[in-house]
Amino acid sequence: MSSSISRVLLFLAGFCSLVPGPQAANFEYVDGALHDHEHHEYVICHNIFYNVFDLALAFYRGQASWSKTTNTLLSPISIVTAFTMLSLGTEGETLLQILESLNFNLRVASEIHIHQCFQLLLHIFQHPDHQLQLTMGSSLFVRDSLTLMHQFVQNVKELYNSDVISISFRETRFARKQINDYVEKETYGEIVDLVKDLKKDTDLILVNYISFHGKWTVQFPAEYIAEEDFHVDEVTTVRVPMIIRLGIFLLTRDEELSSWVLVQHAVGDAMAFFILPDPGKMQELEEGLTQEHFNSILPTIDEK
Repeated sequence: MSSSISRVLLFLAGFCSLVPGPQAANFEYVDGALHDHEHHEYVICHNIFYNVFDLALAFYRGQASWSKTTNTLLSPISIVTAFTMLSLGTEGETLLQILESLNFNLRVASEIHIHQCFQLLLHIFQHPDHQLQLTMGSSLFVRDSLTLMHQFVQNVKELYNSDVISISFRETRFARKQINDYVEKETYGEIVDLVKDLKKDTDLILVNYISFHGKWTVQFPAEYIAEEDFHVDEVTTVRVPMIIRLGIFLLTRDEELSSWVLVQHAVGDAMAFFILPDPGKMQELEEGLTQEHFNSILPTIDEK
């Protein structure tokens, strides 16, 4: 059976951005007993985490408008985490612009609360008992002639488990190698040559990376995989490996979006949503997909 879909929402393998040098945020945080209060804190942070979901759709729609023939790969949690971490080094109007652009309502959740929720989220991802094979992190590479304020460096390490590394950008080739070697090591060789180009007048680089390896709870033997036509668009077709098998799957129909939704569980507590719109309904899906749709889909799947 042929499949037709023009863009897919997936993880972004690496995200790198040049940003202005930070100033210290005047906060003090205590590394509390997250193990004892993890569930309680998660409930409190529920709305903040849902902001990331809304931003994922916003990022996707913005990217999708650039190309009609290529895949879009995003890691919204990586992007949001990187910039909330950077906001620790800002104040005044700049601080408000960063947080409000990420859809955080400071009248509902304080700045400190936002950072503590991301600390919790990263703790959940990186917990040693977690079954997900997920590597995620951010690092700041700062020109060796600059000195960051101690409070900012401390907050970055305690809240976001991130490194602040002094580096010389005068020799761009060596600086690029140092950054790429660091990311390759942190991701166990999965992400290589992340930074392609550097300028000598660089003061600070924020590197954000994510690597995910999951195993489906239901394995698909090689004999179920065959090459079939994949329709990139109306005129472009490529041959790709596809899984062809009969079985019982978590499948539901979203009539409002004219789409089928297939849910595949991975080992641990992760799941993937594969959304296939009817022919000619891709734009309708992109414009209509919301957090509420996922909220309505999950109970339907649980009942099957």
